Amino acid sequence: MSTIERFHACLTSYATSHAIRSQVYTKVIAGAHDILSHRRAENQLRPPGFNIFYALGHAYREVGTHSAMLAYLLDPMKGHDQGTLFLSLFLDALKKAADSQGLDINIPRVESAVGWSCRKEFVLPEPLGRLDLMLQGPEILIVVENKVRAGLGPDQLDRYWSFAEKHARAGGRKPILVYLTPDGEKPTGGGQAGEKTLIPLSYRYDLYSFLRLSVGSVKAISVAEVVRQYADLVRDI
Repeated sequence: MSTIERFHACLTSYATSHAIRSQVYTKVIAGAHDILSHRRAENQLRPPGFNIFYALGHAYREVGTHSAMLAYLLDPMKGHDQGTLFLSLFLDALKKAADSQGLDINIPRVESAVGWSCRKEFVLPEPLGRLDLMLQGPEILIVVENKVRAGLGPDQLDRYWSFAEKHARAGGRKPILVYLTPDGEKPTGGGQAGEKTLIPLSYRYDLYSFLRLSVGSVKAISVAEVVRQYADLVRDI
């Protein structure tokens, strides 16, 4: 084969290869266009930057946002109409957190909504203060101290534990104290509460996992969307 013939063959091979690549690129660009169009349509239906909690300026309000939202979800009689779904998944998350920390705490399963309630800002007798959350069931009483950007007051957990223990025993229930913070750190300062049934719980892992599981199980679209937005807030808190 002469030099000219080899050169011609090389050009022919290049032209063929270029044509194939052009076809591939055209298909890739067309596919990418379809994907981007689909994504834009999804973003119009559910804007990724929109979150009702941020929009209302409620992201870091312990009582007005977090305690209120959790009290609403965990009470099976509230208007979310999901029965014991949130309550059951929360207790599962609480048990998982206790087990991971080596705490031997028995948390009963939810058999029905009967006997369960959750209240926020429960006022205690003076001078004990006010509970962020009080969750009660037929066999258990759970007191939740919720801290997002604030620290504990003097003997705060001890005061809450004193009430929880007395109130629970009077009703034949088991008391549990939960310390809910962004990272799930243990409370400092010791005291009698630290020696009792106390479970540190994190927003960013424990609560977020519970909420994401809930989203996948909720039947009401409106409820699922609000819980999804709340989960996104909790993850980034």
